[in-house]
Amino acid sequence: MKKELLSLSLILFLIIPIISAPEIILSKESYQPRETLQAEITGNFLSLKSENILIYQGDKVHSDPVIKDLTKQDNRYYFYAILPNLESNFSLRIQNIQYIESGKLKTDDLIKNFTIILSNESVLAIDKGFIVTNKDFSITIKALNKNQDISAVLEESGESKNFSLIEETEKNIVFSILNLVSRKSFLNINNYKIPVFVTKKQSEIETEGNLEFVPSSLTGTISSEQDYIFKIIIENSGNKTISNIKLSNNFNAEISPNTIDSISSGNNSYIELKIKKPKEKIIGDIIAEYNNKTTRAPVAFDLTINNSNVNIIDAGIIEEETLSCTSIGVICTSTQTCNGEITSSLEGACCKGQCIEPVASTNYKWLYGLILIVLLIIIIVWFVMKIKKKKRIETSESILNQRNSRYSRRMNPSEEVNGKLDKI
Repeated sequence: MKKELLSLSLILFLIIPIISAPEIILSKESYQPRETLQAEITGNFLSLKSENILIYQGDKVHSDPVIKDLTKQDNRYYFYAILPNLESNFSLRIQNIQYIESGKLKTDDLIKNFTIILSNESVLAIDKGFIVTNKDFSITIKALNKNQDISAVLEESGESKNFSLIEETEKNIVFSILNLVSRKSFLNINNYKIPVFVTKKQSEIETEGNLEFVPSSLTGTISSEQDYIFKIIIENSGNKTISNIKLSNNFNAEISPNTIDSISSGNNSYIELKIKKPKEKIIGDIIAEYNNKTTRAPVAFDLTINNSNVNIIDAGIIEEETLSCTSIGVICTSTQTCNGEITSSLEGACCKGQCIEPVASTNYKWLYGLILIVLLIIIIVWFVMKIKKKKRIETSESILNQRNSRYSRRMNPSEEVNGKLDKI
């Protein structure tokens, strides 16, 4: 039993990747004007091109260097550029790049600061910061600041070149790759290390395609009480379109789609992996078959019944909305309110807290409205009646009675008579 546990632990150790954020590593932090900048760039990038990499002087983009290049080798990117003849604070920036970090798809800028300062130190301007070749290659070296003795050695073969350069002069030297195997080596030129990648013949490269899963493995701890959907990238890193790709797995999960018609060179496609309420530990592979070749992505998940122990270490693009709400909260009804954070899930809005029923309360708004309406009606009726009263037409009988009454009062000796007698 101990041997089996030890074997399982060793397998998990070997397939669980080290998770780190994308990073730019420069060959040095301070350069001299016209020196060759070298950088290694690591990360799970969806794609990275030379146009994404810019050199900034302060907060402004500096004009592109005349000589620069980028290559991807063994899941690492290598970049170089001939720096400007200028002293200042600079930065190397990768802009609007998409990458995967801890299972999340992110879009961000990566920045690495450096300085260009003139000093008396002997430095070189080298026209290449890396070499990718399938044949003998040449490289040009220029001495800056002072006369220099140059020693250039190709590690893999031991071939060496030794010569002297006068300040501001350059020399082109040639190295042979005869009998070298297809792997990474270094060309050491004084204190500079130039990566050298010997590849197959171009005719062989053009007939090949190569698929890679991003990320290269899926690991962690998941709940046995829920379904999981993982979104994974499958990328063609070869030099030719790959057609008729068949996808499968050997641990009873669902893959959609299970076939991809084609992926052209440098492009990618998404696949979804669905694991339904796993009953036991998962150890297996996602498999892509194409052109009589096979690419695998190892999968290893432990199980837990405690949702607080769920820990998806590196499982492709897995946003919270792809998870079931049963693992992260509860679904509230239309009459309930959530007293915590609300997030997305497979079932819809999910409450990371408790669903609270609304407190019943008497609403008097309708009564106030009714009273206002009644008052308005009363006011309207009063105004209408007043207007009608003023407009009422008097009859001849009422007019005669009014005049008789006024005449009687005027003829009464006890009353003082004012006005004309004809005005009754």
